[in-house]
Amino acid sequence: MNPAPSLVAPAGRGSRLAVANHYPRGWIIALVGCMALLVVIALMTPETLARSWVTRGAGVAACLVFVVVALRLPAKVRWFWLLMGAYLTITVAADVIDEFELLHVDPEGFPELPDFMYLATYAPAIIALAVLGRRISSSRNVDSWIDALIVTAAGTAMVGAWIIGPLLVDAATITSATVVSCIYPVLDILLLAALVRTLFASPRWNPALGLLAASLLLFLIADLYYNVLSAADEPANERLLEVLWTAAILSLPLAVTAPGAATITARSSSPSADVSLLRASILGVAVLVPPLLVMGQQWRGHYAIATRLSALVVVVIALLFWRAARLLARVRDQAHELESQARTDPLTGLPNRRTWEHELARVAERARASGRGLTVAMLDLDHFKRFNDTFGHLQGDDLLIEAAHIWSDLLEPDDVIARYGGEEFSVLLPGRTEEESFDLLQRLRASTPLHQTISIGFADLRPGEEPIEAVRRADIALYRAKTQGRNRVVGYEGPETFLTQHEDSREPTWAVVEEWPDDH
Repeated sequence: MNPAPSLVAPAGRGSRLAVANHYPRGWIIALVGCMALLVVIALMTPETLARSWVTRGAGVAACLVFVVVALRLPAKVRWFWLLMGAYLTITVAADVIDEFELLHVDPEGFPELPDFMYLATYAPAIIALAVLGRRISSSRNVDSWIDALIVTAAGTAMVGAWIIGPLLVDAATITSATVVSCIYPVLDILLLAALVRTLFASPRWNPALGLLAASLLLFLIADLYYNVLSAADEPANERLLEVLWTAAILSLPLAVTAPGAATITARSSSPSADVSLLRASILGVAVLVPPLLVMGQQWRGHYAIATRLSALVVVVIALLFWRAARLLARVRDQAHELESQARTDPLTGLPNRRTWEHELARVAERARASGRGLTVAMLDLDHFKRFNDTFGHLQGDDLLIEAAHIWSDLLEPDDVIARYGGEEFSVLLPGRTEEESFDLLQRLRASTPLHQTISIGFADLRPGEEPIEAVRRADIALYRAKTQGRNRVVGYEGPETFLTQHEDSREPTWAVVEEWPDDH
C-alpha cells in the first residue's frame, strides 16, 4: 500500500478556546458508531473486497458529512473547515483510487497518481492551520513560536533518523521514488510546525480543535509506522494501518460537529503566557529526543546520520536557552509589577501608605544629613461621605483621582504625595521654609476639583525627633482645621499654638489660636 498523507501532530493539550463542553446526544451516538466501525474493520481480513467497501465507504461518508456541516457553519469559520474539507476530500479520493489499483490493476511503480494526490493534501491543511494560528493569537506571541520550533526540531530528528537518513544512505542513486519518499516527511515537518504553533497559541480548550489534532496525530502514527518499516524493508501490519487511517478520517467529521467548531477562530485577548504541566511535559520530551537519537545512531554505527542530528541538538539547546531567558524575564517583570502594586494605590496611582512611611524615613534622613527642613502635611477632603451619598461612589472615585493628579502636578520632583487612606492624603515637602510650605499647601487647597474643599494640617520636622512625631503633630493640626470650619490650612507651632489663615484674607496672614483641648 502506498503511504497515506501523514499530518504530524503532537499529543498536545489541543486548543484552549472558550467554548461550551456540551456534547449533543446525536454526536455521542455518532462517536459510538465510529468506534464500533473501527472494531469491525479490525476484525475483518485485510486486502479483501468486503474490507475495501467498508473502509472506503466510511471515508466517502465522512467526507460528505464533513462538507455538508462545514457549509452550514458561520462564514468566519467556514473558510477553515472548507480548507480541511479539501484536505479530507483529496485524501479519500486518493484512497479510493489507490484501493482500486491494488485490487484490479496491481501496480508496481512508485510514485503513482495517489501519491501525488496525497502530497497535494498538505497544501490546504498547512494553509488552514497557519492562518488559524495567526487568527487566534497575536503574532507577537514569541513563546508559542519557540515551543513549536522545539517540538518541530524533535520531529525533524525522528524523521531524519528513521526515514530520510536510511533512505539516503541505502540508495545507490537518487530516483523519483527516493525523492517522493523524502518529500512526505519534509511536508510532515512543515505541518507539524503549523499545528503545534496553533495548539500552543490557543488560549483555552476547544473540543473541535482537540479532535482535529487527534486526527492528525493518528495520521502521524500510521505514517511513521509505515515509513519506518518501509525504510527497513520490513512488512507492516496492514490491519493496524487500516484501523489507524480510518480512525483519523472518522475523527474529522466528529471534529466539525463537535462543540467549539463555530468558534474555532475566536481570537485570544492576550497571548497565553502559562506553561501547563502537559505543555511542559511535551517540551521536555521534545528536548530529549534529538540527543537520544544521536546516541542511538552512534550505537548502531550510523555515524553520518548521528553527525547531522548533532546540529539539531545544538538548535534545540539554543531554543531552550532562549525560552528560559524569556521565562526569567517574565518572572522578573511580574515581580516588579507585584512590587509596584504592593507600593501603589490602585485607584489614584499614588504611593500607598506603606510606601509613604518608607519615604518618610528616607526623606527625613536626607533632610537631617543636608540640614534642610522637612514639612509633613496631612490632607483630608471635607464632607467626603456626604459627597458619595449625593453623587455616588463612582463620582467619589473620580474626585479622588482628579485631585491626586492636580495636586501631583503642583508639587516638585523631590516632594512626595501619597494616599494615606480613604479620603486622606499625606505630603512630604523637603527643603522649604514654613512660609513656603504654607503657600504651596494653600495652592493645593485652592485647586481641589469638582467644587470641593479640603482641610490641611502640617508640621515641620524638629531636630532630633522621630519623623512619626511630625506626622502626629500634622494630624493634630488637621483636626484643628476641621474644628475651625474646614477648607483651611493649619500649621502646628506648639502644644497650644497653631498657625492658620483668615478665610477673608487674600494674602497669607497668621493667627495664633490658643486653649487647645487637653485630650489632644
